[in-house]
Amino acid sequence: MALLLLAVMIMAAAPAGAQSVLNAPFGFVDQVTSGQSGVLVSGWVIDGDTRASIDIHVYRDGAFLDAYRADGNRPDVAALHPASGAAHGFAKIYATPDGRHTFCAYGINIGAAAPNTLLGCRSVNVTHDPFGWLDAVQRVPGTRDVVASGWALDADTSTPLRIHVYANNRFAGETLANSYRGDVATAYPLMGGTAAFSLRFGADEDILNVCAYALGVGPGPDHSDLGCRELPPMPPPGSGSGRRIVYANLSQRVWLVGDNGLVDRTYLVSGKYLDPSEGTYAMYAFQRYADAGHDGITMEYFVAFHPAGVGYGFHTIPQFADGTPLQSESELGSFRSSGCVRQRRSDAVYLWNWARYGDPVVLRYV
Repeated sequence: MALLLLAVMIMAAAPAGAQSVLNAPFGFVDQVTSGQSGVLVSGWVIDGDTRASIDIHVYRDGAFLDAYRADGNRPDVAALHPASGAAHGFAKIYATPDGRHTFCAYGINIGAAAPNTLLGCRSVNVTHDPFGWLDAVQRVPGTRDVVASGWALDADTSTPLRIHVYANNRFAGETLANSYRGDVATAYPLMGGTAAFSLRFGADEDILNVCAYALGVGPGPDHSDLGCRELPPMPPPGSGSGRRIVYANLSQRVWLVGDNGLVDRTYLVSGKYLDPSEGTYAMYAFQRYADAGHDGITMEYFVAFHPAGVGYGFHTIPQFADGTPLQSESELGSFRSSGCVRQRRSDAVYLWNWARYGDPVVLRYV
């Protein structure tokens, strides 16, 4: 009882808003990314017992690597934790041999009663190989031309890489990865954002397999595979122009066409034969979760395009209450629905994020 009373007295004597000495550090490892100069390990850490900056310890592959004060300016952290201020960032570059490595950072507690805190661990592959991705292969509307686009980087150089593109195993052309990509710059801050490429070339074939390769610089292989993509079929004639969703009912296929007139995505669906009527509709509602109103059937990512009151739209393959789907993904491309348009889950999520209120939905019986 005496110990309990003493604890109550200590708590009562503490000033309003004071943090307990039992507060452990907290924070986050934002990035572990490689570049020409090494591996960048960055993040932030706060100890609730003080506004002052505290130390971090960095480990690589389980071995102690470094200790220093995390006092870098982080106004974003201050905005989230205004009582702690901004001097809580850490960022340092470490020379690291080739191969996959795991970096961990710990916040070192200033109070004796609380443990040090693991802020996070991240793995990184240090390599001299060029790397990147072939993002898209798209037909230019009204032409037989094709555009292949993506990005590529090489830790051995800050010079834009040469990109070779092949179509149906034939050389289609060369370009440079010399355009800025903000997302790449964020992911690889030591290597800059000059990484994007786009190559337009003529192609008479309707079925086309396009592959891209980044030519290396310095140590490592002379080229790296950025991936291959098959040219998707074009929307049917008479399906409009500009940004739109095209639904070919007889073909049971959907096209998402961007502002530039290029196809962003196309895929098979399951709708109802000759329903709804041909015409041009508009996206008018988004419902994350929906139900059929009978038999416990539910669906997700519902994007409505048919006039209100009818309730037709695009959504995931519906499920019964026990989770059993009404059809398999392998059955997409056939008529299985009572009116709405069923999609593979990944396609439904993509459309949900891609679509805007008022987007035209062009429905054709082709």
